[in-house]
Amino acid sequence: MNEDIEWGICRCEICQAYQRANAKEPFLPHPIHDRPWEKLGMDILEFAGKSFIIIVDNYCKWVQVKLLGAKSAVEVIKKFEDVFAVFGSSHLVISDNVLFNSYESGSSLSAENLNPHFPRANRLAEKAVDIVKRMLCNVTECQIHLSLAIIEYRNTPIARIGLSPSQMLLHCHLKFKIPTHSDLLKPHIQTYVPARLRTRQDSQKYYFDRSSKSLPDLCPGKSVRIQKGNKWAPAAVLSRFDAPRS
Repeated sequence: MNEDIEWGICRCEICQAYQRANAKEPFLPHPIHDRPWEKLGMDILEFAGKSFIIIVDNYCKWVQVKLLGAKSAVEVIKKFEDVFAVFGSSHLVISDNVLFNSYESGSSLSAENLNPHFPRANRLAEKAVDIVKRMLCNVTECQIHLSLAIIEYRNTPIARIGLSPSQMLLHCHLKFKIPTHSDLLKPHIQTYVPARLRTRQDSQKYYFDRSSKSLPDLCPGKSVRIQKGNKWAPAAVLSRFDAPRS
Protein backbone atom coordinates (compact mmCIF):
# COMPACT_ATOMS: atom_id res chain seq x y z
CA MET A 1 0.00 0.00 0.00
CA ASN A 2 2.85 2.40 0.80
CA GLU A 3 4.29 1.90 -2.67
CA ASP A 4 0.89 2.60 -4.22
CA ILE A 5 0.61 5.84 -2.21
CA GLU A 6 4.09 6.96 -3.29
CA TRP A 7 3.28 6.14 -6.92
CA GLY A 8 0.04 8.11 -6.69
CA ILE A 9 1.84 11.15 -5.25
CA CYS A 10 4.45 10.98 -8.03
CA ARG A 11 1.68 11.15 -10.65
CA CYS A 12 -0.22 13.95 -8.87
CA GLU A 13 0.57 17.32 -10.47
CA ILE A 14 -0.57 19.33 -7.44
CA CYS A 15 1.47 17.17 -5.05
CA GLN A 16 4.55 17.59 -7.22
CA ALA A 17 4.05 21.35 -7.57
CA TYR A 18 3.92 21.89 -3.80
CA GLN A 19 6.36 19.28 -2.57
CA ARG A 20 9.00 20.08 0.02
CA ALA A 21 12.37 21.54 -0.95
CA ASN A 22 15.25 19.16 -1.56
CA ALA A 23 17.68 18.48 1.23
CA LYS A 24 20.81 20.59 1.07
CA GLU A 25 23.66 19.00 -0.87
CA PRO A 26 27.16 18.43 0.57
CA PHE A 27 29.30 21.52 1.10
CA LEU A 28 31.32 22.43 -2.00
CA PRO A 29 34.07 24.78 -0.77
CA HIS A 30 36.15 27.14 -2.86
CA PRO A 31 39.79 26.08 -3.33
CA ILE A 32 42.26 27.47 -0.79
CA HIS A 33 45.00 29.48 -2.50
CA ASP A 34 48.57 29.89 -1.25
CA ARG A 35 48.68 33.67 -1.36
CA PRO A 36 46.39 36.65 -0.81
CA TRP A 37 44.68 38.71 -3.48
CA GLU A 38 44.40 35.83 -5.98
CA LYS A 39 40.62 35.43 -5.78
CA LEU A 40 38.19 38.18 -4.77
CA GLY A 41 34.50 38.28 -3.96
CA MET A 42 32.37 41.25 -4.99
CA ASP A 43 28.89 42.50 -4.20
CA ILE A 44 26.88 45.72 -4.21
CA LEU A 45 25.56 47.23 -0.97
CA GLU A 46 22.66 49.69 -0.93
CA PHE A 47 22.59 51.94 2.14
CA ALA A 48 20.82 55.23 2.78
CA GLY A 49 20.19 55.80 -0.92
CA LYS A 50 23.83 55.19 -1.87
CA SER A 51 25.51 52.26 -3.64
CA PHE A 52 28.78 50.81 -2.40
CA ILE A 53 30.93 48.16 -4.07
CA ILE A 54 32.28 45.66 -1.53
CA ILE A 55 35.44 43.75 -2.46
CA VAL A 56 36.75 41.00 -0.16
CA ASP A 57 39.80 38.78 -0.52
CA ASN A 58 39.07 35.06 -0.27
CA TYR A 59 42.41 34.35 1.43
CA CYS A 60 42.82 37.01 4.13
CA LYS A 61 39.25 38.46 4.33
CA TRP A 62 40.57 41.97 3.62
CA VAL A 63 37.62 44.26 2.78
CA GLN A 64 37.60 47.25 0.44
CA VAL A 65 34.65 49.65 0.33
CA LYS A 66 34.13 52.08 -2.56
CA LEU A 67 31.24 54.47 -3.13
CA LEU A 68 29.71 54.08 -6.59
CA GLY A 69 28.60 57.09 -8.56
CA ALA A 70 26.49 54.82 -10.76
CA LYS A 71 25.84 51.10 -10.98
CA SER A 72 27.47 50.60 -14.37
CA ALA A 73 30.26 48.44 -15.76
CA VAL A 74 32.43 51.51 -16.39
CA GLU A 75 32.09 52.71 -12.79
CA VAL A 76 32.75 49.25 -11.33
CA ILE A 77 35.86 48.78 -13.48
CA LYS A 78 37.14 52.20 -12.39
CA LYS A 79 36.80 51.24 -8.72
CA PHE A 80 38.60 47.96 -9.33
CA GLU A 81 41.41 49.81 -11.10
CA ASP A 82 41.79 52.10 -8.07
CA VAL A 83 42.07 49.07 -5.78
CA PHE A 84 44.45 47.22 -8.11
CA ALA A 85 46.69 50.29 -8.26
CA VAL A 86 47.39 49.73 -4.54
CA PHE A 87 47.41 45.95 -4.15
CA GLY A 88 48.02 44.72 -7.69
CA SER A 89 45.66 42.85 -9.97
CA SER A 90 43.77 39.73 -8.96
CA HIS A 91 43.30 36.58 -11.01
CA LEU A 92 39.58 35.97 -10.43
CA VAL A 93 36.56 37.96 -9.23
CA ILE A 94 33.46 36.06 -8.09
CA SER A 95 30.02 37.67 -7.92
CA ASP A 96 26.36 36.73 -8.21
CA ASN A 97 25.79 39.78 -10.41
CA VAL A 98 28.95 40.64 -12.35
CA LEU A 99 28.63 44.03 -14.07
CA PHE A 100 31.67 43.53 -16.28
CA ASN A 101 33.76 40.83 -17.91
CA SER A 102 37.48 40.23 -18.49
CA TYR A 103 37.29 41.78 -21.96
CA GLU A 104 35.77 45.01 -20.70
CA SER A 105 38.34 45.31 -17.91
CA GLY A 106 41.17 45.09 -20.45
CA SER A 107 43.32 42.81 -18.29
CA SER A 108 43.93 39.15 -17.51
CA LEU A 109 41.28 39.36 -14.80
CA SER A 110 38.56 36.69 -15.05
CA ALA A 111 35.02 37.17 -13.78
CA GLU A 112 32.87 34.27 -12.59
CA ASN A 113 29.12 34.78 -12.35
CA LEU A 114 27.36 32.62 -9.74
CA ASN A 115 23.71 31.74 -9.39
CA PRO A 116 21.93 34.94 -8.21
CA HIS A 117 19.20 32.77 -6.62
CA PHE A 118 21.75 31.04 -4.40
CA PRO A 119 23.70 33.81 -2.62
CA ARG A 120 25.41 31.31 -0.29
CA ALA A 121 27.63 30.35 -3.23
CA ASN A 122 29.21 33.78 -2.79
CA ARG A 123 28.97 33.56 0.99
CA LEU A 124 32.17 35.47 1.73
CA ALA A 125 31.01 38.54 -0.20
CA GLU A 126 27.57 38.30 1.41
CA LYS A 127 29.21 38.20 4.83
CA ALA A 128 31.42 41.19 3.95
CA VAL A 129 28.32 43.13 2.90
CA ASP A 130 26.71 42.37 6.25
CA ILE A 131 29.85 43.49 8.12
CA VAL A 132 30.09 46.77 6.19
CA LYS A 133 26.36 47.41 6.59
CA ARG A 134 26.70 47.10 10.37
CA MET A 135 29.71 49.41 10.21
CA LEU A 136 27.71 52.02 8.33
CA CYS A 137 24.88 51.81 10.86
CA ASN A 138 27.32 52.25 13.75
CA VAL A 139 29.34 55.12 12.25
CA THR A 140 26.13 56.92 11.24
CA GLU A 141 24.84 56.66 14.79
CA CYS A 142 28.18 57.65 16.38
CA GLN A 143 28.96 60.28 13.72
CA ILE A 144 32.47 59.00 12.97
CA HIS A 145 34.19 58.21 9.67
CA LEU A 146 33.78 54.77 8.07
CA SER A 147 37.55 54.41 7.63
CA LEU A 148 38.03 54.18 11.41
CA ALA A 149 35.70 51.17 11.63
CA ILE A 150 37.39 49.52 8.64
CA ILE A 151 40.84 49.83 10.26
CA GLU A 152 39.52 48.20 13.43
CA TYR A 153 38.10 45.32 11.37
CA ARG A 154 41.40 44.86 9.51
CA ASN A 155 43.28 44.65 12.83
CA THR A 156 40.86 42.14 14.38
CA PRO A 157 42.06 38.48 14.43
CA ILE A 158 39.90 36.00 12.54
CA ALA A 159 38.41 33.13 14.54
CA ARG A 160 40.32 29.80 14.40
CA ILE A 161 43.15 31.44 12.44
CA GLY A 162 44.53 33.83 15.05
CA LEU A 163 45.67 36.43 12.53
CA SER A 164 44.03 39.64 11.34
CA PRO A 165 43.42 40.53 7.67
CA SER A 166 46.25 43.09 7.84
CA GLN A 167 48.67 40.46 9.17
CA MET A 168 47.83 38.06 6.35
CA LEU A 169 47.95 40.66 3.58
CA LEU A 170 50.53 43.20 4.80
CA HIS A 171 52.28 40.91 7.36
CA CYS A 172 51.87 43.49 10.12
CA HIS A 173 49.28 45.38 12.15
CA LEU A 174 48.01 48.78 11.05
CA LYS A 175 48.89 51.65 13.38
CA PHE A 176 45.77 53.07 14.97
CA LYS A 177 44.59 55.11 17.97
CA ILE A 178 44.90 52.07 20.22
CA PRO A 179 48.50 51.77 21.50
CA THR A 180 50.31 48.97 19.63
CA HIS A 181 53.64 47.36 20.43
CA SER A 182 56.31 48.23 17.86
CA ASP A 183 56.96 44.52 17.16
CA LEU A 184 53.42 44.15 15.81
CA LEU A 185 54.03 47.00 13.37
CA LYS A 186 57.07 45.23 11.88
CA PRO A 187 56.55 42.79 8.97
CA HIS A 188 56.39 39.10 9.93
CA ILE A 189 55.84 36.58 7.14
CA GLN A 190 53.14 34.05 8.10
CA THR A 191 53.80 30.78 6.24
CA TYR A 192 51.21 28.61 8.01
CA VAL A 193 48.10 30.53 6.93
CA PRO A 194 47.01 28.14 4.10
CA ALA A 195 47.18 25.16 6.48
CA ARG A 196 44.99 26.95 9.05
CA LEU A 197 42.53 27.99 6.35
CA ARG A 198 42.21 24.38 5.16
CA THR A 199 41.70 23.14 8.72
CA ARG A 200 39.01 25.77 9.27
CA GLN A 201 37.32 24.88 5.99
CA ASP A 202 37.45 21.12 6.71
CA SER A 203 35.74 21.75 10.04
CA GLN A 204 33.00 23.78 8.36
CA LYS A 205 32.43 21.05 5.76
CA TYR A 206 32.28 18.33 8.43
CA TYR A 207 29.49 20.00 10.38
CA PHE A 208 27.62 21.14 7.25
CA ASP A 209 27.64 17.69 5.62
CA ARG A 210 26.15 15.95 8.66
CA SER A 211 22.67 17.05 7.55
CA SER A 212 23.26 17.07 3.78
CA LYS A 213 22.34 14.59 1.07
CA SER A 214 23.74 14.04 -2.42
CA LEU A 215 21.18 14.28 -5.22
CA PRO A 216 21.27 11.97 -8.27
CA ASP A 217 22.84 13.23 -11.50
CA LEU A 218 20.52 14.50 -14.22
CA CYS A 219 20.74 13.40 -17.85
CA PRO A 220 19.97 15.58 -20.90
CA GLY A 221 16.37 15.17 -22.04
CA LYS A 222 15.06 14.18 -18.63
CA SER A 223 11.88 15.84 -17.34
CA VAL A 224 12.40 17.56 -13.99
CA ARG A 225 10.92 20.23 -11.78
CA ILE A 226 12.67 23.42 -10.64
CA GLN A 227 11.73 25.35 -7.53
CA LYS A 228 10.41 28.88 -8.08
CA GLY A 229 9.52 30.35 -4.73
CA ASN A 230 7.28 27.85 -2.95
CA LYS A 231 6.20 26.06 -6.13
CA TRP A 232 7.91 23.49 -8.35
CA ALA A 233 7.52 24.16 -12.08
CA PRO A 234 8.01 21.50 -14.81
CA ALA A 235 11.19 21.77 -16.87
CA ALA A 236 13.55 19.69 -18.96
CA VAL A 237 17.32 19.14 -18.86
CA LEU A 238 18.90 20.47 -22.07
CA SER A 239 22.59 19.76 -21.49
CA ARG A 240 25.20 19.31 -18.80
CA PHE A 241 26.90 22.49 -17.59
CA ASP A 242 30.69 22.40 -17.42
CA ALA A 243 31.03 24.46 -14.25
CA PRO A 244 30.46 22.82 -10.82
CA ARG A 245 27.19 23.34 -9.02
CA SER A 246 26.71 26.23 -6.58
